[in-house]
Amino acid sequence: MPVLAKNKLETLRYLLVIDVRYEGVKIKKQLEPKGYHVLLVTTVSRAMQLYREYRINMIFISIELIDKDAVEMITTIRSEEREQPVIVVLEKNKIKKCLPEKIMNGLNDNFSKLFSKNILFTHVNLIDSLLGIRLFHSEWIEDQKVAKNIFDAVINTRNLIIEDMRIHCQAADVFCGDMVLTAKHPNDDLYVLFVDLTGHGLSAAIAILPVSDMFSNLVEKEFSAEMILQEINARLLYLLPTGMFMACCMIKINLAEKTIGVWNAGMPDVYLIDTLVNDITKQFVSSGVPLGIVEMNADSIHFETVKIKACNQIFMLSDGVTDVLDEKGNMLGICQFERLLKNGIDKADSFDKIMDEIVRFKGSAVLQDDVTLVMIPFKNILRNL
Repeated sequence: MPVLAKNKLETLRYLLVIDVRYEGVKIKKQLEPKGYHVLLVTTVSRAMQLYREYRINMIFISIELIDKDAVEMITTIRSEEREQPVIVVLEKNKIKKCLPEKIMNGLNDNFSKLFSKNILFTHVNLIDSLLGIRLFHSEWIEDQKVAKNIFDAVINTRNLIIEDMRIHCQAADVFCGDMVLTAKHPNDDLYVLFVDLTGHGLSAAIAILPVSDMFSNLVEKEFSAEMILQEINARLLYLLPTGMFMACCMIKINLAEKTIGVWNAGMPDVYLIDTLVNDITKQFVSSGVPLGIVEMNADSIHFETVKIKACNQIFMLSDGVTDVLDEKGNMLGICQFERLLKNGIDKADSFDKIMDEIVRFKGSAVLQDDVTLVMIPFKNILRNL
Protein backbone atom coordinates (compact mmCIF):
# COMPACT_ATOMS: atom_id res chain seq x y z
CA MET A 1 0.00 0.00 0.00
CA PRO A 2 1.39 3.47 -0.86
CA VAL A 3 2.54 5.51 2.12
CA LEU A 4 0.05 8.31 1.43
CA ALA A 5 -2.92 5.97 1.39
CA LYS A 6 -1.75 4.30 4.60
CA ASN A 7 -1.43 7.63 6.36
CA LYS A 8 -4.93 8.62 5.29
CA LEU A 9 -6.33 5.43 6.74
CA GLU A 10 -4.53 6.01 10.00
CA THR A 11 -5.86 9.53 10.39
CA LEU A 12 -9.37 8.11 10.31
CA ARG A 13 -8.83 6.00 13.41
CA TYR A 14 -7.76 8.32 16.23
CA LEU A 15 -10.12 8.28 19.21
CA LEU A 16 -9.89 10.87 21.96
CA VAL A 17 -11.23 9.70 25.34
CA ILE A 18 -11.72 12.29 28.10
CA ASP A 19 -12.39 10.46 31.34
CA VAL A 20 -11.40 10.33 35.02
CA ARG A 21 -12.76 6.87 35.77
CA TYR A 22 -12.53 3.33 34.54
CA GLU A 23 -14.69 3.78 31.42
CA GLY A 24 -11.86 5.45 29.49
CA VAL A 25 -9.45 2.65 30.25
CA LYS A 26 -12.12 0.15 29.26
CA ILE A 27 -12.66 1.86 25.91
CA LYS A 28 -8.91 1.96 25.31
CA LYS A 29 -8.48 -1.76 26.07
CA GLN A 30 -11.40 -2.81 23.91
CA LEU A 31 -10.72 -0.68 20.85
CA GLU A 32 -6.94 -0.61 20.46
CA PRO A 33 -6.77 -4.32 19.46
CA LYS A 34 -9.21 -3.37 16.68
CA GLY A 35 -6.76 -0.91 15.19
CA TYR A 36 -7.95 2.31 16.81
CA HIS A 37 -5.42 4.72 18.30
CA VAL A 38 -6.98 5.70 21.64
CA LEU A 39 -5.69 8.89 23.28
CA LEU A 40 -6.74 8.90 26.93
CA VAL A 41 -6.73 12.19 28.87
CA THR A 42 -8.26 13.37 32.14
CA THR A 43 -8.78 17.09 31.45
CA VAL A 44 -10.60 19.10 28.81
CA SER A 45 -7.63 21.45 28.33
CA ARG A 46 -5.35 18.53 27.47
CA ALA A 47 -8.06 17.15 25.19
CA MET A 48 -8.12 20.41 23.21
CA GLN A 49 -4.34 20.24 22.78
CA LEU A 50 -4.60 16.76 21.30
CA TYR A 51 -7.60 17.80 19.21
CA ARG A 52 -5.43 20.45 17.56
CA GLU A 53 -2.46 18.11 17.20
CA TYR A 54 -4.20 15.03 15.75
CA ARG A 55 -6.86 14.46 13.12
CA ILE A 56 -9.29 12.96 15.64
CA ASN A 57 -11.80 10.42 14.33
CA MET A 58 -14.25 10.65 17.23
CA ILE A 59 -14.39 11.86 20.83
CA PHE A 60 -15.65 10.13 23.99
CA ILE A 61 -16.25 12.30 27.04
CA SER A 62 -17.36 11.26 30.48
CA ILE A 63 -20.42 12.95 31.92
CA GLU A 64 -18.42 13.84 35.06
CA LEU A 65 -16.29 16.19 32.93
CA ILE A 66 -19.18 18.03 31.26
CA ASP A 67 -18.68 21.59 32.49
CA LYS A 68 -18.38 25.03 30.94
CA ASP A 69 -15.04 24.19 29.32
CA ALA A 70 -16.37 20.95 27.87
CA VAL A 71 -19.44 22.67 26.43
CA GLU A 72 -17.16 25.28 24.88
CA MET A 73 -14.99 22.53 23.40
CA ILE A 74 -17.99 20.75 21.87
CA THR A 75 -19.30 24.06 20.51
CA THR A 76 -15.89 24.75 18.94
CA ILE A 77 -15.82 21.33 17.31
CA ARG A 78 -19.32 21.80 15.94
CA SER A 79 -18.36 25.16 14.38
CA GLU A 80 -15.48 23.68 12.38
CA GLU A 81 -15.64 21.77 9.12
CA ARG A 82 -14.00 18.74 10.72
CA GLU A 83 -17.07 17.99 12.88
CA GLN A 84 -15.80 14.91 14.72
CA PRO A 85 -18.50 12.77 16.35
CA VAL A 86 -18.78 13.37 20.09
CA ILE A 87 -20.02 10.51 22.29
CA VAL A 88 -20.95 11.10 25.91
CA VAL A 89 -20.43 8.17 28.28
CA LEU A 90 -23.20 8.30 30.91
CA GLU A 91 -26.46 6.88 32.11
CA LYS A 92 -28.94 7.87 29.40
CA ASN A 93 -31.57 9.24 31.77
CA LYS A 94 -29.12 11.90 32.99
CA ILE A 95 -28.15 13.44 29.66
CA LYS A 96 -30.92 16.04 29.40
CA LYS A 97 -30.23 17.25 32.91
CA CYS A 98 -26.53 17.71 32.24
CA LEU A 99 -26.26 19.13 28.72
CA PRO A 100 -27.71 22.22 27.04
CA GLU A 101 -30.18 21.45 24.24
CA LYS A 102 -27.96 22.92 21.52
CA ILE A 103 -25.16 20.56 22.56
CA MET A 104 -27.60 17.65 22.75
CA ASN A 105 -28.63 18.25 19.15
CA GLY A 106 -25.00 18.01 18.06
CA LEU A 107 -24.15 14.74 19.80
CA ASN A 108 -23.93 11.65 17.62
CA ASP A 109 -24.74 9.09 20.30
CA ASN A 110 -24.49 8.35 24.01
CA PHE A 111 -23.67 5.20 25.90
CA SER A 112 -24.52 3.83 29.30
CA LYS A 113 -21.49 3.28 31.52
CA LEU A 114 -22.40 -0.39 31.47
CA PHE A 115 -22.02 -0.72 27.69
CA SER A 116 -21.15 -4.12 26.24
CA LYS A 117 -18.18 -4.73 23.98
CA ASN A 118 -20.42 -5.59 21.02
CA ILE A 119 -22.48 -2.42 21.37
CA LEU A 120 -19.32 -0.34 21.55
CA PHE A 121 -17.81 -1.96 18.45
CA THR A 122 -21.05 -1.64 16.50
CA HIS A 123 -21.44 2.07 17.14
CA VAL A 124 -17.78 2.95 16.62
CA ASN A 125 -17.53 0.94 13.40
CA LEU A 126 -20.72 2.53 12.07
CA ILE A 127 -19.48 6.05 12.77
CA ASP A 128 -16.06 5.15 11.34
CA SER A 129 -17.70 3.92 8.13
CA LEU A 130 -19.75 7.09 7.81
CA LEU A 131 -16.65 9.21 8.29
CA GLY A 132 -14.87 7.22 5.60
CA ILE A 133 -17.71 7.94 3.20
CA ARG A 134 -17.61 11.63 4.13
CA LEU A 135 -13.84 11.76 3.53
CA PHE A 136 -14.24 10.06 0.14
CA HIS A 137 -16.97 12.56 -0.80
CA SER A 138 -14.82 15.49 0.35
CA GLU A 139 -11.85 14.31 -1.70
CA TRP A 140 -14.11 13.73 -4.69
CA ILE A 141 -15.40 17.30 -4.43
CA GLU A 142 -11.82 18.62 -4.22
CA ASP A 143 -10.87 16.63 -7.33
CA GLN A 144 -13.84 18.17 -9.14
CA LYS A 145 -12.73 21.67 -8.10
CA VAL A 146 -9.25 21.06 -9.52
CA ALA A 147 -10.76 19.77 -12.76
CA LYS A 148 -13.12 22.77 -12.92
CA ASN A 149 -10.18 25.17 -12.55
CA ILE A 150 -8.51 23.46 -15.49
CA PHE A 151 -11.71 23.67 -17.53
CA ASP A 152 -12.10 27.37 -16.75
CA ALA A 153 -8.46 28.13 -17.57
CA VAL A 154 -8.66 26.34 -20.93
CA ILE A 155 -11.85 28.18 -21.88
CA ASN A 156 -10.94 31.65 -20.61
CA THR A 157 -7.49 31.75 -22.21
CA ARG A 158 -9.08 31.41 -25.66
CA ASN A 159 -11.99 33.80 -25.08
CA LEU A 160 -11.90 37.28 -26.53
CA ILE A 161 -12.26 40.11 -24.02
CA ILE A 162 -15.20 42.23 -25.17
CA GLU A 163 -15.18 45.70 -23.65
CA ASP A 164 -17.62 46.19 -20.73
CA MET A 165 -19.17 42.74 -21.19
CA ARG A 166 -20.41 41.35 -17.86
CA ILE A 167 -20.92 37.69 -16.98
CA HIS A 168 -22.25 36.20 -13.76
CA CYS A 169 -22.04 32.42 -13.74
CA GLN A 170 -22.88 30.46 -10.59
CA ALA A 171 -22.93 26.67 -10.62
CA ALA A 172 -25.51 24.69 -8.70
CA ASP A 173 -22.81 22.03 -8.31
CA VAL A 174 -19.02 22.17 -8.64
CA PHE A 175 -19.11 21.94 -12.43
CA CYS A 176 -21.25 24.31 -14.46
CA GLY A 177 -23.19 23.31 -17.56
CA ASP A 178 -23.45 26.96 -18.68
CA MET A 179 -20.67 28.47 -20.77
CA VAL A 180 -20.03 31.74 -22.59
CA LEU A 181 -17.57 31.70 -25.52
CA THR A 182 -16.34 34.79 -27.34
CA ALA A 183 -14.14 35.27 -30.41
CA LYS A 184 -13.31 37.73 -33.17
CA HIS A 185 -13.87 36.44 -36.68
CA PRO A 186 -11.23 37.27 -39.33
CA ASN A 187 -13.90 39.45 -41.02
CA ASP A 188 -13.92 41.57 -37.78
CA ASP A 189 -17.33 40.39 -36.58
CA LEU A 190 -17.59 39.54 -32.88
CA TYR A 191 -19.08 36.13 -32.08
CA VAL A 192 -20.66 35.22 -28.74
CA LEU A 193 -21.89 31.67 -28.09
CA PHE A 194 -23.87 31.16 -24.88
CA VAL A 195 -24.66 27.51 -24.11
CA ASP A 196 -26.60 25.60 -21.47
CA LEU A 197 -26.13 21.82 -21.28
CA THR A 198 -28.99 19.69 -20.00
CA GLY A 199 -29.01 19.50 -16.19
CA HIS A 200 -26.03 20.67 -14.16
CA GLY A 201 -22.85 19.37 -12.54
CA LEU A 202 -20.28 17.05 -14.07
CA SER A 203 -22.71 15.33 -16.42
CA ALA A 204 -23.78 18.69 -17.85
CA ALA A 205 -20.16 19.78 -18.35
CA ILE A 206 -19.29 16.72 -20.44
CA ALA A 207 -19.27 18.66 -23.72
CA ILE A 208 -17.76 21.91 -22.45
CA LEU A 209 -14.19 21.38 -23.63
CA PRO A 210 -14.88 19.94 -27.10
CA VAL A 211 -17.44 22.67 -27.85
CA SER A 212 -15.04 25.37 -26.64
CA ASP A 213 -12.22 23.94 -28.72
CA MET A 214 -14.35 23.61 -31.85
CA PHE A 215 -15.74 27.13 -31.52
CA SER A 216 -12.31 28.76 -31.30
CA ASN A 217 -10.77 26.67 -34.07
CA LEU A 218 -13.66 27.11 -36.49
CA VAL A 219 -13.76 30.90 -35.99
CA GLU A 220 -10.03 31.07 -36.72
CA LYS A 221 -10.61 29.03 -39.89
CA GLU A 222 -13.16 31.66 -41.04
CA PHE A 223 -16.20 29.39 -40.77
CA SER A 224 -19.47 31.30 -40.80
CA ALA A 225 -21.62 31.30 -37.66
CA GLU A 226 -24.09 28.96 -39.38
CA MET A 227 -21.37 26.47 -40.30
CA ILE A 228 -19.90 26.60 -36.79
CA LEU A 229 -23.27 25.67 -35.31
CA GLN A 230 -23.69 22.89 -37.87
CA GLU A 231 -20.30 21.38 -36.99
CA ILE A 232 -20.86 21.62 -33.24
CA ASN A 233 -24.26 19.99 -33.62
CA ALA A 234 -22.73 17.09 -35.55
CA ARG A 235 -20.12 16.56 -32.83
CA LEU A 236 -22.73 16.65 -30.05
CA LEU A 237 -24.90 14.11 -31.87
CA TYR A 238 -21.91 11.78 -31.62
CA LEU A 239 -20.80 12.72 -28.07
CA LEU A 240 -23.94 13.19 -26.02
CA PRO A 241 -25.98 10.30 -24.61
CA THR A 242 -29.67 10.06 -25.43
CA GLY A 243 -31.68 12.64 -23.54
CA MET A 244 -28.88 15.21 -23.31
CA PHE A 245 -28.70 18.28 -25.54
CA MET A 246 -27.30 21.80 -25.61
CA ALA A 247 -29.59 24.82 -25.66
CA CYS A 248 -27.67 27.81 -27.00
CA CYS A 249 -27.80 31.34 -28.24
CA MET A 250 -25.33 32.74 -30.75
CA ILE A 251 -24.82 36.43 -31.44
CA LYS A 252 -22.97 37.98 -34.37
CA ILE A 253 -21.97 41.61 -33.86
CA ASN A 254 -21.20 43.35 -37.16
CA LEU A 255 -19.35 46.46 -36.08
CA ALA A 256 -18.99 47.87 -39.60
CA GLU A 257 -22.74 47.80 -40.27
CA LYS A 258 -23.72 48.30 -36.61
CA THR A 259 -26.00 45.29 -36.52
CA ILE A 260 -26.41 42.18 -34.40
CA GLY A 261 -27.69 38.83 -35.54
CA VAL A 262 -29.23 36.48 -32.97
CA TRP A 263 -30.03 32.77 -33.23
CA ASN A 264 -31.80 31.37 -30.18
CA ALA A 265 -32.19 27.62 -29.81
CA GLY A 266 -33.96 26.61 -26.60
CA MET A 267 -32.74 29.49 -24.41
CA PRO A 268 -34.87 32.11 -22.62
CA ASP A 269 -35.59 35.27 -24.60
CA VAL A 270 -32.64 37.50 -25.41
CA TYR A 271 -33.39 41.13 -24.50
CA LEU A 272 -32.32 44.21 -26.45
CA ILE A 273 -32.39 47.22 -24.13
CA ASP A 274 -32.55 50.92 -25.03
CA THR A 275 -31.18 52.97 -22.15
CA LEU A 276 -32.51 56.24 -23.60
CA VAL A 277 -36.16 55.21 -23.41
CA ASN A 278 -35.59 52.90 -20.44
CA ASP A 279 -37.32 49.94 -22.02
CA ILE A 280 -36.96 46.56 -23.69
CA THR A 281 -37.18 47.27 -27.42
CA LYS A 282 -36.71 43.76 -28.78
CA GLN A 283 -36.93 40.18 -27.55
CA PHE A 284 -35.29 37.38 -29.54
CA VAL A 285 -37.38 34.31 -28.82
CA SER A 286 -36.24 30.74 -29.28
CA SER A 287 -36.78 29.65 -32.89
CA GLY A 288 -34.20 26.88 -33.35
CA VAL A 289 -33.78 23.34 -32.12
CA PRO A 290 -31.15 22.88 -29.36
CA LEU A 291 -27.95 21.23 -30.57
CA GLY A 292 -27.34 17.52 -30.21
CA ILE A 293 -30.93 16.42 -30.95
CA VAL A 294 -31.35 16.24 -34.74
CA GLU A 295 -29.14 16.69 -37.77
CA MET A 296 -29.11 20.19 -39.24
CA ASN A 297 -27.32 22.05 -41.97
CA ALA A 298 -26.15 25.62 -42.19
CA ASP A 299 -28.99 26.61 -44.54
CA SER A 300 -31.59 25.78 -41.86
CA ILE A 301 -30.05 28.22 -39.34
CA HIS A 302 -31.40 31.75 -39.67
CA PHE A 303 -30.16 34.73 -37.64
CA GLU A 304 -32.55 37.56 -36.81
CA THR A 305 -30.70 40.80 -37.51
CA VAL A 306 -31.39 44.29 -36.15
CA LYS A 307 -29.58 47.60 -36.03
CA ILE A 308 -27.83 48.61 -32.81
CA LYS A 309 -26.96 51.99 -31.27
CA ALA A 310 -24.61 53.10 -28.53
CA CYS A 311 -27.57 53.27 -26.14
CA ASN A 312 -28.33 49.57 -26.61
CA GLN A 313 -27.51 46.65 -24.35
CA ILE A 314 -28.03 42.92 -24.82
CA PHE A 315 -29.06 40.69 -21.90
CA MET A 316 -28.90 36.88 -22.09
CA LEU A 317 -29.75 34.42 -19.34
CA SER A 318 -29.96 30.71 -18.66
CA ASP A 319 -33.25 29.27 -17.43
CA GLY A 320 -31.56 28.80 -14.05
CA VAL A 321 -32.08 32.55 -13.48
CA THR A 322 -35.87 32.50 -13.78
CA ASP A 323 -36.01 29.14 -11.99
CA VAL A 324 -34.35 30.52 -8.83
CA LEU A 325 -36.42 29.68 -5.75
CA ASP A 326 -36.73 31.69 -2.56
CA GLU A 327 -36.72 30.18 0.93
CA LYS A 328 -40.47 29.46 0.70
CA GLY A 329 -40.19 27.66 -2.63
CA ASN A 330 -41.53 30.54 -4.75
CA MET A 331 -39.97 30.87 -8.21
CA LEU A 332 -38.51 34.15 -9.51
CA GLY A 333 -40.15 33.64 -12.91
CA ILE A 334 -39.93 35.55 -16.19
CA CYS A 335 -42.26 38.40 -15.25
CA GLN A 336 -40.34 39.30 -12.10
CA PHE A 337 -37.01 39.06 -13.92
CA GLU A 338 -38.27 41.45 -16.61
CA ARG A 339 -39.36 43.88 -13.89
CA LEU A 340 -35.84 43.74 -12.44
CA LEU A 341 -34.45 44.31 -15.92
CA LYS A 342 -36.60 47.38 -16.57
CA ASN A 343 -35.99 48.86 -13.12
CA GLY A 344 -32.24 48.61 -13.63
CA ILE A 345 -32.01 50.05 -17.13
CA ASP A 346 -31.36 53.66 -16.16
CA LYS A 347 -28.68 52.79 -13.61
CA ALA A 348 -24.97 52.85 -14.42
CA ASP A 349 -24.47 49.65 -12.44
CA SER A 350 -27.61 47.95 -13.79
CA PHE A 351 -26.01 44.52 -14.05
CA ASP A 352 -24.93 44.53 -10.41
CA LYS A 353 -28.30 45.84 -9.26
CA ILE A 354 -30.13 43.04 -11.06
CA MET A 355 -27.84 40.38 -9.63
CA ASP A 356 -28.17 41.86 -6.13
CA GLU A 357 -31.95 41.59 -6.39
CA ILE A 358 -31.77 37.98 -7.57
CA VAL A 359 -29.44 37.08 -4.69
CA ARG A 360 -31.74 38.88 -2.25
CA PHE A 361 -34.74 36.97 -3.61
CA LYS A 362 -32.96 33.61 -3.26
CA GLY A 363 -31.84 34.21 0.30
CA SER A 364 -30.49 31.01 1.82
CA ALA A 365 -32.34 28.70 -0.61
CA VAL A 366 -30.29 26.14 -2.54
CA LEU A 367 -29.80 26.63 -6.27
CA GLN A 368 -31.66 24.07 -8.38
CA ASP A 369 -29.78 24.85 -11.60
CA ASP A 370 -26.78 26.81 -12.86
CA VAL A 371 -27.43 30.56 -12.93
CA THR A 372 -25.84 32.66 -15.68
CA LEU A 373 -26.59 36.25 -16.69
CA VAL A 374 -24.76 38.03 -19.52
CA MET A 375 -24.81 41.70 -20.49
CA ILE A 376 -23.14 43.34 -23.50
CA PRO A 377 -23.38 47.15 -23.65
CA PHE A 378 -22.57 48.68 -27.04
CA LYS A 379 -21.69 52.21 -25.94
CA ASN A 380 -17.91 51.88 -25.89
CA ILE A 381 -17.78 49.10 -28.49
CA LEU A 382 -19.34 51.36 -31.12
CA ARG A 383 -17.58 54.52 -29.91
CA ASN A 384 -14.15 52.94 -30.44
CA LEU A 385 -14.75 52.05 -34.10
